[in-house]
Amino acid sequence: MQVKVRLVADVNPTEDTGKVQNAILNLVGVGAVVENRVEAGRLTLVCEGEGLENLRRLRSVLESQRIRDASRMVFDRSVRGDRITVAFNRQAALAGKVSFSESPGDSALGPIWVEIETDDPYGLIDWLAPPPGKRRLRAQST
Repeated sequence: MQVKVRLVADVNPTEDTGKVQNAILNLVGVGAVVENRVEAGRLTLVCEGEGLENLRRLRSVLESQRIRDASRMVFDRSVRGDRITVAFNRQAALAGKVSFSESPGDSALGPIWVEIETDDPYGLIDWLAPPPGKRRLRAQST
């Protein structure tokens, strides 16, 4: 499965850039590279990568928080063609948790936008947040 991942977060003038960067890294893993970019006069942090490895941390957090079913619903609603676009609360991400932002106003500091481009969006959703039947099969086979 081909996967390209892009995370974007604006940095507000009152924010610590390092904390925003850590929030992003908590979603994708410590090995990712976060770039500082100035877009339209605003500092924006961008993290891009290819492959499922960039989503393993997110997958693990969804499992540990036991929010795979809710996540599947959000991901399903967020598919547009070959892309899945979701927003995460950056304060929750900084704490190593996942909380979806349904609208930009849900997160006081603004969300972390995650765009995933893939040749199989629904297959990727099944991998990120397996449905209950597939979870039991995996548990029995491991």
